[in-house]
Amino acid sequence: MLALALLALLWLVLAVMGWGAWVDPHVDDGRELQLPVEIASGKTLYRDLAYHYGPAAPYLNAAIVAVAGSRIEVFFVVGLSITLLGAGLVFGMSRLFAAPPLAWVPAAFWLTAGMRPWFSDTVVPYSYAAVYGSLAVLAALALACRDLKLDQARSTAWISALAAFAILTKAEFVLPALLIVIVHAARFDRRQWAIAAVGPAAAAAVYAGLTAWLGYEFLFQDNFNWTPESYFFRHFGGAMLRPAVWNAAASGIAYGAAWWILVWAGSALAFSRLPERLAWTAAAAAGVLLWFRAPMRPLRYGVLPEALYWAVACACVTAAILVVRRRQPSPAHVALAAGVAVMVSIRSAGDANMANGFVPFTIPMVMASAALVQAAGEFVSQRARSPFRPAPAAILLASALLCLIANRTSGREFVWRGGLVRVSSERGSILVAADDAAPVQQTLDFLSGARQRGDRVWIMPEDMGLAYLSGSGFPYRYYQLLPGSPAPGHWTGRLLDQVNSSPAEWALVCTRPFDEYGVRWFGVEVHQQVIEFVGQRYQPIRDFGHYSPRPDHDQWGARLYRLRRAPPGSPAGGEAEANHLKGIK
Repeated sequence: MLALALLALLWLVLAVMGWGAWVDPHVDDGRELQLPVEIASGKTLYRDLAYHYGPAAPYLNAAIVAVAGSRIEVFFVVGLSITLLGAGLVFGMSRLFAAPPLAWVPAAFWLTAGMRPWFSDTVVPYSYAAVYGSLAVLAALALACRDLKLDQARSTAWISALAAFAILTKAEFVLPALLIVIVHAARFDRRQWAIAAVGPAAAAAVYAGLTAWLGYEFLFQDNFNWTPESYFFRHFGGAMLRPAVWNAAASGIAYGAAWWILVWAGSALAFSRLPERLAWTAAAAAGVLLWFRAPMRPLRYGVLPEALYWAVACACVTAAILVVRRRQPSPAHVALAAGVAVMVSIRSAGDANMANGFVPFTIPMVMASAALVQAAGEFVSQRARSPFRPAPAAILLASALLCLIANRTSGREFVWRGGLVRVSSERGSILVAADDAAPVQQTLDFLSGARQRGDRVWIMPEDMGLAYLSGSGFPYRYYQLLPGSPAPGHWTGRLLDQVNSSPAEWALVCTRPFDEYGVRWFGVEVHQQVIEFVGQRYQPIRDFGHYSPRPDHDQWGARLYRLRRAPPGSPAGGEAEANHLKGIK
């Protein structure tokens, strides 16, 4: 109860400190906010709104919007509730393998990593599908591990339903969900097998129905563009699937492993020999030292997370071998949990790890690390013939994980409200970086005015948060123009045909470097076809902030275009432009 109370207190403190700083209006957050609003207004996912993931999360959020409204505060409350629920779930799952002090650490990591501001939080995440799917997998895993430990099939139906929901969120959760269902059902009889199969079969039926309705090419190349034959995967998948762990030098991994063993084995030995109060003090001092030395190379450059990832992977294989050789049920839940941790965390094993990953993908590895710390501490303590004290080890582990979080965030972001300014909108207010506040507010004011006049605005490439906050919405099926999405040629042509048949009165082109995709600038290296179209059909009017086709990383700006009502240079066209310019000044 004390651990849960402390988690609730930590959640409350982080919620008060970070209120309003969880939305990045320039990236995927806006898609997650506006998409449920569009669905609640009557549009259909995939057919009317392009979407890369499963249907579960958008329709769940659309039901919430239909009941509670579309204000940003609604999403804050929902996100905070889910984050608190996730912390409790992570703690309960970790308690199956670690003592309460060590089990508390992954739950606290979930909160501190998930409630930091901007892009990678769990309150207004880059992907609700990732948050919902990871929680469904963890809940199914917790129930399966409990049944395996008791050797009783108590939760087969719930596990099957949770697996189905996870499969309907994101592709990354398909294999972990199926692994949980299969390992759990394998312990029991055919009746349990039949019950377990219902959920995955229902999820498969949903995807089969969507394919039959929309067609394979439309669904799996224009919507689910992560399939191997899609243009996006063939041209940009390499940049997204270039994990550092696979490219890491052997010397680097060996260095990280040596650092890991030295810190944990040495500290466990030291804590086991010290009096309890002195052990607590030593752990706290070591934690402060780790925090102070956070930029040290093993933490800053990811060597420690790489070594940890492969340590858990090896533990997974070892546990599986023990299950097969001993033919005993006792280690089965350990093998299952380790396997799920590796499967989920491999999604962010290279470009993320624990140091800079999205917490739903990294939390299974953090949970496994707590179990490994306890196992290592118990091993050393047994050799030293002293009782293992998990509380000091928990302090040290928590300090190391907080160092990883600190390296992921800048000083301004880690001190949530430092350098942030509030901007107001039709659907509530958020905090943005001080340098962006003025141009973002000016843009929101213009968009709100356009909505009130009945004008539509085509925003690109992916500043969908502006469309949500201003209430201007998505005028076209493709609202997010990522590299290769939509693919050039046929699919981009379909988008431009839709614009031609129903042109928006305004176009807003925002700055966006695409380094994570292996390219740089929108309209220069990707989507030249779209920018050429905008130049032909629209007239530039004004800039918000520092707009440049080749922007700096920390500089946001946008260029506003107005639809050409007459051929460029004609008297009628010039007069219309002049009259309109007077109206917006």
